[in-house]
Amino acid sequence: MPKAKFCDIHDALEREIVRGVYSGGMLPTEAQLVERFGCSRNTVRRAIKQLSDEGYVQSIRGRGVVVLDDIPSPAEIRLDLFNFSGAQAISHFAEHKTLTKTLTFTKSIVDEDLAGRTGFPKGESVYYLERLRTLDGHPWVIDSSYFLSDVLQGLTIEDAERSVYRFIEERSGFRVVAARRVLTIKRATKRDRTYLELDGCNCVGVILNNAFLDTGRHFEFTETHYSPEHFAFTQFFNR
Repeated sequence: MPKAKFCDIHDALEREIVRGVYSGGMLPTEAQLVERFGCSRNTVRRAIKQLSDEGYVQSIRGRGVVVLDDIPSPAEIRLDLFNFSGAQAISHFAEHKTLTKTLTFTKSIVDEDLAGRTGFPKGESVYYLERLRTLDGHPWVIDSSYFLSDVLQGLTIEDAERSVYRFIEERSGFRVVAARRVLTIKRATKRDRTYLELDGCNCVGVILNNAFLDTGRHFEFTETHYSPEHFAFTQFFNR
C-alpha cells in the first residue's frame, strides 16, 4: 500500500513550520493547499489535524489555521505516544541518528503463559522479535514483540529493522488503526543491563503496547524497555 497522500502533505508542512516559514502567522488556506498539492479538501484536513495533534498548529473558527510558537522541549528527544510507528515516533527533525538491530527472530505457538501475558489466544502462531534501537550510537530501547505470523507472512530481518508496520500496510493491505498503551516503571532485567546504558540505574521505563488492524484484529503485543535517560514524552492538548 503506498504512503497516504495526507502524510506527504503533513511532512511538507511540518518541514516548513520547523524552518520558520510561517513563524508568527497562519498556514495557507485550504483552497491554496488543495491547489498546491493537487488533492481533496479532506486530505488537506487530515494533514492539518495531525499537525494540530502534534502541537504545531491550531484551527481557529473564522480565522484559519494558526501556527503556534515553538517551545523548546525539556526532553532530549521527542516521542509521540499517538504515533503507531515505534522508533519512527521520534521527531523527524531532531538531529539524531537512529538504528535498529534484530537480536532475536523466531516463530512459536502461544502457550497458556504467553496467552496470559500478550492477550493472544492459546494455539495461535506468532513471530517473536527482539530489537535493539540505538540513538547516535548509544543503546536506548529494547523492543520485545509478538506478532501474529499470518499477518507477517514473508517478513525478513531487513523488513523488521526497517518497519514492521510499513511491511504490513505495503504487503498485506491491512492498516494499523489503534493501540492500547500502558506506561510503567520496572526493575531492570539482566537483558536490560547487558544491552542498555543504564548509568547505574536499577530500573527502566516500560511501554506495553497492544495494536489492532482495521479489521479489529489484535495482531501485536510489544513490551518496550527504555533507558531512564530517554524515558520522556511530550503530548499536546487543544480545546
